[in-house]
Amino acid sequence: MDTHDAATAPIAIIGGGVSGALTAYHLIRQNPKVRVVVVDPGTSPGLGLAYATPSYRHLLNVPAGKISALRDEPDHFLTWLRANHDPHAEPMMAQPKTFAPRAVFGRYIQSLLASVSGIGYLRAKVVDLNSRETERY
Repeated sequence: MDTHDAATAPIAIIGGGVSGALTAYHLIRQNPKVRVVVVDPGTSPGLGLAYATPSYRHLLNVPAGKISALRDEPDHFLTWLRANHDPHAEPMMAQPKTFAPRAVFGRYIQSLLASVSGIGYLRAKVVDLNSRETERY
């Protein structure tokens, strides 16, 4: 495979929850030429079961100031949370600490997906993989 093929060969990510969504997001950030397709039977990419809850009573088990989708920006979620949900959200060291709703963290992940282009979504359930088809990539 030459570098031209590497830039155009699609990468399929099976599962569109937070892990799959963040994998797609970071692949695109590292190389905007890469083509990524997230395959998931759900209707809301980036949420998965854990963050699809509509209840604001279901909280993260990590303080808002200690979680971020961007390793090089440890306050990224806290900054986003203050701008988009709770302007009084407190970092980890503050008392009381802010534990954000899981639904809000899901919206944060979805906002990251919306900030990049090049991610395709295929609403489907993967039940099999033909290894001969993948060899050409």
